[in-house]
Amino acid sequence: MYKTIFKNIANQENGTSYFTDNDISIGMGVRSPHVVYLLKIPHKEFEIIVYNTTGTQFTGEIYVVLPKQIQNNNFKIETISHWKSLFFPKSKRFKIETKNKNLEYFIQNDIGLEYLSKIADRDKFQPRITGLNEKDQYRLEMKYHLEFSDWTDPILPAIQFFRNLIDEFAQLNGNIPIKSYIKLFDESSVVNK
Repeated sequence: MYKTIFKNIANQENGTSYFTDNDISIGMGVRSPHVVYLLKIPHKEFEIIVYNTTGTQFTGEIYVVLPKQIQNNNFKIETISHWKSLFFPKSKRFKIETKNKNLEYFIQNDIGLEYLSKIADRDKFQPRITGLNEKDQYRLEMKYHLEFSDWTDPILPAIQFFRNLIDEFAQLNGNIPIKSYIKLFDESSVVNK
């Protein structure tokens, strides 16, 4: 079933899908399945990688490596727990941390992240999303566990979010004043809502 879903996503996004199913030894003659689902989705000259593993671990990772960013585009997005959202129902599901106010505004208004937030509201999906300059590159990354009802749900919104961020970084809008950025953002409809 999941193999077909990954193939369909690859076809829809003009990418490629890979699948491996191996048994690995976990000691004392016991073997455990180790299944890997991999997608490679092109966007501009970059490749968005989706890597999900089941069997001995149930983890997902989506990432893309970009050139080092000129302005401070480092950010972190963490999921606010279901417990906290019970006591503070008007709070958003994701906490965004960045020094770049334009990037923060962009992230808050991104349609892909909005879909990810809806998945987190209804299920146990708790991603950690980062964008960091590391050495000579910038890495966008989302890590999450797969222990929720449909762990393929976040793939397409995450790909959309990453594509939108790549496009935003290409425009180099990080250094203009926030009021001008908001006006530019609203006029150009950078994020398709």
